[in-house]
Amino acid sequence: MSRFPSLKSLLIQGNDQRLTLDEQGNNAYFCQPKVNPKLLRLGSSTASSISAEQWQLAKNIHASMKQASQHTEMHDVQYQQTDMVVQGLRDACHLPQNTHIQLADSGTDAHRLAMQYFYNKKPKAAWHVIMVDASETGRGVPQALQLEGMSIRCEHIPIRQASGEPLSPHIIDNSIKHAVKSGIQQGWEVVLLLVDVSKTGCIAPSLDIALQLRQQHPKQLHLLLDACQFRLGYETLNHYLQHGIPIAITGSKFLAAPSFCAALLMPHHVQKMQTPQALGVLLRWQLALHHLQALNQLPAHACATFTKNFATQINHVLQHHDAFFRLPTPVIQRQNQPEKHWQNHPTIFPFSLKTKQGLVSHQQALSLFKHLQCDVDNPIQLGRPMPLHAHPSTESIGIFRLCVSAPMMVDAIQHKQQQAIIQQAIDSLQHCCSLSLS
Repeated sequence: MSRFPSLKSLLIQGNDQRLTLDEQGNNAYFCQPKVNPKLLRLGSSTASSISAEQWQLAKNIHASMKQASQHTEMHDVQYQQTDMVVQGLRDACHLPQNTHIQLADSGTDAHRLAMQYFYNKKPKAAWHVIMVDASETGRGVPQALQLEGMSIRCEHIPIRQASGEPLSPHIIDNSIKHAVKSGIQQGWEVVLLLVDVSKTGCIAPSLDIALQLRQQHPKQLHLLLDACQFRLGYETLNHYLQHGIPIAITGSKFLAAPSFCAALLMPHHVQKMQTPQALGVLLRWQLALHHLQALNQLPAHACATFTKNFATQINHVLQHHDAFFRLPTPVIQRQNQPEKHWQNHPTIFPFSLKTKQGLVSHQQALSLFKHLQCDVDNPIQLGRPMPLHAHPSTESIGIFRLCVSAPMMVDAIQHKQQQAIIQQAIDSLQHCCSLSLS
């Protein structure tokens, strides 16, 4: 019998190169497969380091898997664990029984699975993918959609001006409408990739325009939703599925499981057996489900009050402190918007830092991001900085992201720590400011 993998090896198990550890034991996001009790976790838009609570839970899951492997073949353990995660996800999201759930290593893999599904329906067709700027979804998404042997082109629709100001929904929808009609007139099969929520908290294009265009071109237009941030309630998730839209999700951003774990939700039954997943993906999904289940048990009005207060106070600091440039984020608008729900308020707060020379560059931001997270005394984990291309002839501006995660909401409400958690986030901004000035 082969030796069962260690917990540490399961936490970094997977084919994604971003999981590979460097000489200091960090992955691509400077996260480690061990607990740092001092780390303040505010980076759930990108990747999360494992917390002390998660570590204990992971030890229990690992022990259970190991015990099962002593009496069952390893592939049977994988099947059992896969079924358990799929059913857990179905229950937590109140998904209909005909919803097909295919687990995946990462969000990019979930996108690839969706593209393969579309391609299999029309393997001889030429394909055109229309999506928002990849910096708002994922740098690997366009590449993930390029299936081998497939004729495909990818068109990116901007949702922000060069200054960072968000374009109006009307302008974005018009750009989408023009791109879709142009692709279809040229005889392409068109995939329209919607995003809810993007890396900087945007929703684009509107569901209304997507459904309108699909009604006009039912045989040539295919819709896919990128909900990899998972910053939406199960009511909204099911609303998209009811409109027949496949959805890519992850458990390693808002749900704060260690990187990576993802899934593709298909709105109807698919004639395909569920592929058993690697134990590492299943372990990470169980940590994500633990947070999702805990979140679902909280009073909806209490969650909404917390996210509203958090947004009000953090935006006030970013707006009125001279050291910050707050990247504007549109008001969250959806077709199906439950009243008094946490998803109605922003949970990602993008910003840059001002210096005497101007806003920090993307490279400077990356350096500061690493320094913050690797600080021995006061480590802070923000979302990995994104580039904002303000002008073609100048260096990209670095955009940080401070984020609310599901476990933060659980701690805030279950343990009555709402203002303490908000103050921690404000203090972390002050610390960022002092480091940039020095």
